[in-house]
Amino acid sequence: QKCPILLIATGSGIAPFRSFWVSNIRNPMHLFFGTRTKDDLPFAYELKQLMRKGIMNAHIAYSNQAGMKKKYVQDLIADEADTILNLLHNPNTRTYICGNPAMEGAVREKLILILAAGNSEFPCLGIPKATEKLANLKNTKRYIAEVYGTANMRNEAMEMMWKEAVQKIVRIEKYLQKTRIPRVRHEKSMDDDDDDDEQLNQSTFQLDQLLTKNTDW
Repeated sequence: QKCPILLIATGSGIAPFRSFWVSNIRNPMHLFFGTRTKDDLPFAYELKQLMRKGIMNAHIAYSNQAGMKKKYVQDLIADEADTILNLLHNPNTRTYICGNPAMEGAVREKLILILAAGNSEFPCLGIPKATEKLANLKNTKRYIAEVYGTANMRNEAMEMMWKEAVQKIVRIEKYLQKTRIPRVRHEKSMDDDDDDDEQLNQSTFQLDQLLTKNTDW
């Protein structure tokens, strides 16, 4: 219940997400979904009921709806930048993306830009550090993307930066697991000295905090 769920999809990519709400979970859900028209919106009645009950905040983008401005799912994410920042900076949030590779790339780029810009509550990280933060979420299974179809490199520079950031995070995690990082000592008796090694080994590394404080690894 303490883990917000951020769901991002287009087209049939919404189908796997249905398992979240039919299982009657109590986690707050935030859905960002893109489809062509209102007639193409799947599970429309279910989504309406979930919103009415306050279980889900659903944001729908229509790319080909008559009388409406064309909008894509990444545009919705940009419109709700403050909400996205709150979710991505919450260590309990789980983000799931499902759809074609082009959509996932465009959404990931928008998430990085939002993290990079920050707002009055969350600091500006800049592009490199924002990319590393999202890569860390991926490495810790808090950002999971399931894509299908042929990949289209719409922004080769961002794709290269993303791959390098993911590789860097993996290297950092492996290094931290092998390295003793000094921790704050609490007041203890002399008899507790023998337990230092065990306490160091059992401590968890706060990689999220390290990333926000260090720029050069």
